[in-house]
Formats: sequence, C-alpha cells, structure tokens
Amino acid sequence: MQLCRLKDTGHPETWGFALFTYSNERYEDNILPTGLSFGSPEDALDCAVGPYLATPPADRQSPKEGVSNRRRIR
Repeated sequence: MQLCRLKDTGHPETWGFALFTYSNERYEDNILPTGLSFGSPEDALDCAVGPYLATPPADRQSPKEGVSNRRRIR
C-alpha cells in the first residue's frame, strides 16, 4: 500500500511530504496539519495513515460532545 513519500530537505528533522493519490496514481505535495508543507517524519505518517485508522492520535481528536473546552470567566 502506498501512503506517502518523504522529501529530503537537507535537515534530518525536517522533511517534505507528499500523499499518494489512488485516483491519479501519483504522489502529490500536501500540507501537514501544522499548516506547513514540511515537518517531522512522525507528522507525515500521522497525516497519511489518519484516514485509515479507527481512532486518530490523541492530540488530534475532536472534543467530546457536551464537553466544553472554554474556561469559565468569573
């Protein structure tokens, strides 16, 4: 299964990222959830496999219904 491709940027902790699109059968540059087109290999893999996982990583889960993220102002 083809998911993604990492591109060497010359910095070991920062990589470019492209997702494989089965509709076009090619890799297409993509933006990570951070809003950048480069990041860590872990960020790229999380983004690539996220749609195929039943549960997203904890830091990317949406808040539970009925639970507010807002602080009370007194």
